[in-house]
Amino acid sequence: MYSRLLHTHPIRTNMATTGTLFALGDILAQTLGPSKETADATPAQALDRGDSPPTDNPLARTARAATYGTLYAPLGDAWYRLLQRRVRGTALRGTLLRVAADQLLFAPAGLALYYAAMAVLRGEPPATAAQRVRTELWPTLCANWCVWPWVQIVNFRWVPVEYRLGAVSGVAVLWNAYLSMRNAASVASITASEASHAANAVSGSALCSERSER
Repeated sequence: MYSRLLHTHPIRTNMATTGTLFALGDILAQTLGPSKETADATPAQALDRGDSPPTDNPLARTARAATYGTLYAPLGDAWYRLLQRRVRGTALRGTLLRVAADQLLFAPAGLALYYAAMAVLRGEPPATAAQRVRTELWPTLCANWCVWPWVQIVNFRWVPVEYRLGAVSGVAVLWNAYLSMRNAASVASITASEASHAANAVSGSALCSERSER
C-alpha cells in the first residue's frame, strides 16, 4: 500500500509521512521535556522558581512541527533525487560522495531553515529568527555530524531513492525530538531574556518614580 502510494503520489505521500513523523518527534520531546507544572506556569512564575519559562501551547507547538515537516518533504525528496542523478561513481565512492554532499551542503542549510521556519511559524520577528539560527546552528550541526553520516551511508548505499526520505524520517523521530527540545529551549531562553529585561525596566521605572517623589 505505502509502496504503491509512493509511486502514484510520491510528493503527497512523503509530505504526509514526514509531517506525521515530525509531529511524533515533537510529542516525544514534550513527553521528555518540562513537567506540567513548569509548562503551565507563566514566564514570571517560572523565573521565580528558577525554571525556564514555558514556550507556548503544546498543541500549537506540535502543529508547527507537523506543518514544517509537511512543507519540508518536497525539498528533502528533491535533494535525494538530485544527488542520485548528479553524483556518480562506484557503489562505495558514490555513497561517500553523496554523504559528504549531504552533510556539508544540505545539513547546514536544512538546520538553518528549520530554526528560521519554526520562528516564523511562531510569529516571531525576523531578528529573533536570525538570532535563533546564530545561536543554535553550530551546536546542532555538531550533534548532527555525530549521528547522520552513519545513517546516510546505509540510506544512500542500500535504500532505493524513492524510499530515502521516508527511511530517514523514520529514523529521525528521535532526532526530531532532539531538534524540538533544542528549539523549545532556545524559545525559553529568549523568553527569559525578554522577561528579565521587562522586569528590570519596570524596576528601574519604579525606582525613578520613587526618587522623583522624594
